This record gives sequence, structure tokens and C-alpha cells, in this order.
Amino acid sequence: NCLGDLHNLTLVRFSNNLLKGTFPFSIGNLEKIRVIDISYNSLSGILPNFTSLELTSIKFSNNLLSGNLPLLSSPLLISIELDNNQFAGDFFPLSHMVHLENLYIQSNRLTGEIPEELCQLPIFSQFNANDNSLRGNLPRSCVNNTLLSTFSVARNKIEGTIPAFSNSLQAFDVSNNLLEGTLDRVFASVEFSVAGNRLSGPFPFSTMIVNRYFNCSYNNFDGSASDSYEYNGIVDLSHNQFTGVVPRPFATYLDISYNQFTTIPNLPSAREGDFALTVLLMNNNMISGGISNYLLGFNKLKTLDMSNNFLYGAFPSSLANCRDLVYLNLNSNELYGGLGLVVSRLNKLEELRVANNKIAAIDIGIISGLTQL
Repeated sequence: NCLGDLHNLTLVRFSNNLLKGTFPFSIGNLEKIRVIDISYNSLSGILPNFTSLELTSIKFSNNLLSGNLPLLSSPLLISIELDNNQFAGDFFPLSHMVHLENLYIQSNRLTGEIPEELCQLPIFSQFNANDNSLRGNLPRSCVNNTLLSTFSVARNKIEGTIPAFSNSLQAFDVSNNLLEGTLDRVFASVEFSVAGNRLSGPFPFSTMIVNRYFNCSYNNFDGSASDSYEYNGIVDLSHNQFTGVVPRPFATYLDISYNQFTTIPNLPSAREGDFALTVLLMNNNMISGGISNYLLGFNKLKTLDMSNNFLYGAFPSSLANCRDLVYLNLNSNELYGGLGLVVSRLNKLEELRVANNKIAAIDIGIISGLTQL
């Protein structure tokens, strides 16, 4: 409480310590205080309202603070970090925060709706409210905010449709909510996730601009998965109703499992090392045909799952080039022949699954030589 006597104090920074107990209410009496940073401690209890302070930044993240979010009246606030606490209730008023750029309130117990005024703030750019119990719709005001770079509200209870946000977005995550309807376009350039909702209809692959992380899994998207865009990074299309030709493997991680794909794409120019894929999950589709030619160029693969399809032909000899393979699952297909020299080259293999095929011979001597298996 002696902090309240330091009337000329402008900054309090106690972050990354082992502080316990309650927040010192006397800080609320410091008229000149501009920055408060008590993040990464174990402070508990409720916060006072900071209605008489002209704060520019508060960082209370990663504590055990509870109660409602504090009232903040300062129009000078630039950054608010209240994430990873136990705050409950609704949002505080925002319309007066004309300098606010960042608001982080993820991993709390907040309810209510995201206010429309949020994206109407003139220079607002980053919002994270993941892991709460927010309801209502996504704010339509965000459509016109060309400065917004991050919008993340994953794992809440938000309903309605997804408006067309500005293309200025770098990261957009609304996964694991209750969103419905169709999606007109993709509008984030680095990370984009709409996984775990109730979205349907054809996916707008022609608008893809994502280059690091893309996830539309666990929805009801259908139609073809266009391969006109050369994906980078992680791509997850699993648990939908996509049909037709499998997308070309321009990613490092590609999951198309639990769909209705039927055809392997023709990759006539594939050479060893052409593709950067390390994980390829194609299980539980309706894919038929041979796969040896398709696997040419995948020598960086570590995980390959093509189980529960209608693949046929001899055991793929091109797998011999995948010498980094750790996990291989070809269960429940119609592959025939024997497991011989191909498997002998997979020295890093830890798990091999080929059940429910037409394999005629297994060389136990070779298998026993795979010391990681």
C-alpha cells in the first residue's frame, strides 16, 4: 500500500516474478501513472476500476485475477493485456479508446458479445479473445477496418455467419465456434482457421492467400479442392465432404483425411526432393489406383497415412526414397506383393501398418533389421 504514496510514479513493472496475494488498490491513486505491468505472477482477487488514471498500457496477463474486467476511462490507452486470468462478465466500454491498438483477453471466463465499437476504433489492429464463452455474432464493423491485422476468437460460442473481413488481416482464427453458412473468400495472408464450425458449401480456394497455416477442418465444405494455389506451411482440409482429385502436395503438412476424394493427381514432373512434405494424411477417403508414381519426390516424408482407401497395385517401390519415414500406415487397401527391399531402406521407421491388404510375403529378417520398429 505504500505505493500509493509515490505520487510522481509513472511506471510500475513487477512482471515475471513470484508475487502472490491481491493487487494493491493504492496504485489506483497514482494520478501520474501511465504504465502498469504485473504480468506473469500469481496475483489473485479483483482489480479496482481505473477511471481516474490516464493509462497508456496495462499488462496483467498470466495471473489469477478474477471478477469483472476493470473499467478503464483513459483515452490514451494503446495496449490492454488481461489474458490468462479468471475474469468473468462482459466487455468494458471501448468507444473512448481512440488510441487503442491491441486488446488481449484470451483464456478467461468472459461472456456476452463482442461489441461493434471494437473495430470502429481508428487505429485498432490486434484482438485475441480465444478460450472464453463469448456469444452473439462476429462484429460487422470489422469489415471496414483496413488496419486490423489479427482477429482471433477461437473456442467460444459465437454464432451466425462470417462477414468478409478486410484483406489487411494477417491472422484470422474463429475455430471451434457455432458459425454457419458459406464462406465467400479467404482474407488472411499468414494464418487462417475456420475449423470446427458448421460451415458448408464449396470452399473459395481461388481466393487463397495464406502462406503459413490454413485450417478448414471439421466443417461441411464440399466440392473440389482446387490446386490452383501453391500452399506453404500447414494445410488441414480434413473431416469435410470434398470430392474429386486430391490437392497437389505444395505444403509441409497436408491433412485431407475423412473426405470423399477419389483420384490421385498426375505429377509427371516429380523428382526426388521436389516436395517439402513431412506429413501427409490421406486416410479415410475413396481414393483408388496405384500410388508408386505419386510418391516420387516425397523423400522428406516422416508421416504417411493412406489407410482406409481403395488403393491397389504392388507395394509402392517409391517409398524406398522416403528414408526419413517414422510412421507408415497403408491399412485396409488392396495392395499386394511382398515387403522386401523397399521396407529395408526405411531405417527410421517406428510404426508400420499394412493390415487388411493382399500382402503375400513378409521378410522377417528384413523387418527385424529395422531397429526403431
